[in-house]
Amino acid sequence: MEEKKEGRCPRCSARMIKNFASISGNAKYINWVCEGCGHKETKCLGVLS
Repeated sequence: MEEKKEGRCPRCSARMIKNFASISGNAKYINWVCEGCGHKETKCLGVLS
């Protein structure tokens, strides 16, 4: 099984740039934006203890 390459856009495979980090409730998120097509992705880093 092939691992998903971190930091690549699922649509166009261009580089994903870390846009900003945010904390919502007690969970921490990082927002990414693609250099190529502008696709945005939000990744949850987990719940803050």
